[in-house]
Amino acid sequence: MPEMEFPCIEAGQHGRTYYSCVIPADKLAELYSQGIISADVWRPEHRQGYQREPVRQRARKFGTYVAGGGISPTSLLLYQRDPSNGVKFVNGKIMIPIKKSDEPLLYIVDGQHRALGLEDGFSRGAIDETLRFDVPVVILLKGNVDPYIEEAQQFVTINSTQKRVRTDLANQQLLKIAEQGGKLKGAITSGSVIEVGAPKDVLKLYATYVVNTLTDDTTSPLYGKIVRPATARADTGLPSSSQFEDSLLDNYVEGSVMSFAANRGYTIGELVELLKNYWAAIFEILPNAVESPSEYHVTKTIGTHALNALLPSMFNLKRLKKVP
Repeated sequence: MPEMEFPCIEAGQHGRTYYSCVIPADKLAELYSQGIISADVWRPEHRQGYQREPVRQRARKFGTYVAGGGISPTSLLLYQRDPSNGVKFVNGKIMIPIKKSDEPLLYIVDGQHRALGLEDGFSRGAIDETLRFDVPVVILLKGNVDPYIEEAQQFVTINSTQKRVRTDLANQQLLKIAEQGGKLKGAITSGSVIEVGAPKDVLKLYATYVVNTLTDDTTSPLYGKIVRPATARADTGLPSSSQFEDSLLDNYVEGSVMSFAANRGYTIGELVELLKNYWAAIFEILPNAVESPSEYHVTKTIGTHALNALLPSMFNLKRLKKVP
């Protein structure tokens, strides 16, 4: 079986082994084009994925940047989920088999647009084989942690602390992980009740579920009005899933919407109905904000945060029943 070989060094952190490698750009592009390395993309039928579809236009900008003499010393992060898939590390080299497989041999946790940009550049002829451009790559080997969990956690860490980009896909994955035995005791349902005093990272899991329901329910006034994971952001004035989640989690005068729901003993179903009625009333008062959201602040960050901030205070002042 043909293989590609690249120099690498072994290293470790807290007992975990990883390899730092150098892969020429043309070889990396070939590995990507053949699906030997690939990202785990979230789709409705593949919800364990935690990344969105790559945007070719964005990737092409990277290819053009490289073709014009730009450098990119930041490493890609790959993950080997299956230690027996044929990828081997021997005598200071990594050996990657070139074979057809139902799944990638190495998953791209960080750097899919760079990999696609190089593949796109070579396929279009914008970059040719005379280019001497080595790509640093870090390959993390599977440990005792579920690889889906670890990859999603690394993705969250990279994309929420080192770079400020969308993390709604990772939030979906972390919800799934928590429901399977992490920070939650089973799957969230409409009858679930949030524990009083739950920390913010747990409240965030419930907020993700609430926003999923508000977005997917055809009777919800927010149906189709929250930008879903794997969807390219556009200048529509509509909130992303993570943006709306944040508006339910931020603490205001009377606390966050999620902590308010926990303290009042709401079931998740009751909270969803409350938010549906509340936003239906908002859109009834401001119908043009539905037709032309980019022209209003209602569904932009300032609007969703301000309007959701009113809920706890409104209920405490007016002593409203659970779902007016």
